[in-house]
Amino acid sequence: MNVKAYYESIQDLMATIEAKWQTANFDAEAFPEIVWEKTTNFDLSPLGEVSNQMRLLELAGVRQQQHRSTFSDLHFQIFHNGRFMIEILNWWGQHVNVHDHDFSAVQFQLKGDALNVEYEFTSEETHGALHFGRLLPKHAEVWEEGGRSIVRPGRVAPHGVFHIGEPTTSLLIRTTPTPRYGAQLNYFPGLAAHYYVSNDIHRKKLTGLGLLARSSRAKFSETLNRFLASQSLSENFFMLIKLAPFLFTAENSDLICNYAEKGPNERRIVENVAFNTAIDFFKQLATETEGLTPSEKLAAYVLSAGHSREAQEKILADLQKKDKAVSFAEDLRSILKKVSAEQRSQAEGYMELLGVGTTGVANIA
Repeated sequence: MNVKAYYESIQDLMATIEAKWQTANFDAEAFPEIVWEKTTNFDLSPLGEVSNQMRLLELAGVRQQQHRSTFSDLHFQIFHNGRFMIEILNWWGQHVNVHDHDFSAVQFQLKGDALNVEYEFTSEETHGALHFGRLLPKHAEVWEEGGRSIVRPGRVAPHGVFHIGEPTTSLLIRTTPTPRYGAQLNYFPGLAAHYYVSNDIHRKKLTGLGLLARSSRAKFSETLNRFLASQSLSENFFMLIKLAPFLFTAENSDLICNYAEKGPNERRIVENVAFNTAIDFFKQLATETEGLTPSEKLAAYVLSAGHSREAQEKILADLQKKDKAVSFAEDLRSILKKVSAEQRSQAEGYMELLGVGTTGVANIA
């Protein structure tokens, strides 16, 4: 690939998109259709290779755009004109929570397949930046390599992406953040919130708690309880999310149980931390267990994406309509045979929480 010539062709394409978008008054709602039209005959597939992305670093204009980002295993930005940008997300094992967007875009699935689930969140009660409610799947499909999809801004289409292939690579031609849509929210089975609390102070607290957990349970417990008594519900939720692997153990479960007993809001927070722990467990199991078939991975992700039998059935039905039928019970039983005894025990407990215990798996058609 002639890197310089290819990059110049991308720049020319982006100039065409910008000119067309100007006729729509740079409206974020109109952006995806314009990008969709203008990219129909343009081959972006070479950018699915990390080696080609690294070759783009030979260009000064691309080097200058790089910045630190934890979103994906390798985040790579190749274009930014102040109005919209191109970013490449390389996924080699990481996953993200369900989220919405403060931008619009077209997403190109350059490498690997992924399960995409769109949700609808019904808010029932608001406490500052934290919203209690109910999250249910609205539409599910498998993004296949070579496909593309539209990203809508705002609260209309929160989604979660579960990477079946490893690696999977996606490219977004997207607008810059649009303030009128508000900050991006992250969604959990029973609440929505955003990571504004994830600042340097919050990270220092978590680091300090991690050190105390290794040296003194008494000091860890005292410090954690003091933080939980002085922070907002949002701060407590994201702190407990990070500490969940340590707290959901026989030795430390009393700490999170005591917090849940403080009131109904605290109980709902703990319930969502528990759900998220179960969801993350199966994401990790699907990613790290050797010998899983794509079908088995997909079954694990359906379990993660749908936190109840109702939600799982909706996802399975949507996949079947797209000729992506999943042998859900059979694949889950097969997964349990491929993991260690300790993992199987954990999996069985989390499956109960997600509405499919081992008895339930045996009874699923």
